[in-house]
Amino acid sequence: MPCSTTSTCADAALLACDQVVTRFGDDTDPALRKQVAKALFNKGAILGDHGGFEEAAIAYAQLVERLGEAIEPPVGKLAARALIYEAQMLRALGRFEEAVVVYEQVISRYRNATGAALRHQVAKALLYKGIVLNDLGRFEEAAVACDEAVDRFGDVKKRALSEPLARALLYKGLSLGSSTVFRSQSWRASN
Repeated sequence: MPCSTTSTCADAALLACDQVVTRFGDDTDPALRKQVAKALFNKGAILGDHGGFEEAAIAYAQLVERLGEAIEPPVGKLAARALIYEAQMLRALGRFEEAVVVYEQVISRYRNATGAALRHQVAKALLYKGIVLNDLGRFEEAAVACDEAVDRFGDVKKRALSEPLARALLYKGLSLGSSTVFRSQSWRASN
């Protein structure tokens, strides 16, 4: 049955996601676990797209909780992406410190991953951590996070890593520039 409005389509999609989780959420079959994870991921995306940042963060956290420490493809990538989106929802809510903690979970959990997809998620987590630290005015820490992304992945020739690395370098420059401006303004204010 076609949807009459964006809102009813979103409601129908959320209902379908919830049905997958309710019906198959306790199943241990890997194929069904993957579908439940996708349903929770999609639920988070739908909620986030419609401004339900708190609910979206909860859906992403539930996905990660259900998958545990899984790193095998494709659920490992899905869990890493869910953590990143959870942190983005927390940032949208102004909960910057919590967002940093979640980005650190991605970095520590998948630090030693060898697959390109998970390495890409770690690079993005380092970049986004740097951005949030910059938002918090912790400019030197932001630059360190961006440096870590470049140090860890700068020699990788994978195209997928090029964009987050370029952004990490850009944000490092912005963070260091912000730090200089902040210090300069602080010095002027005190004199």
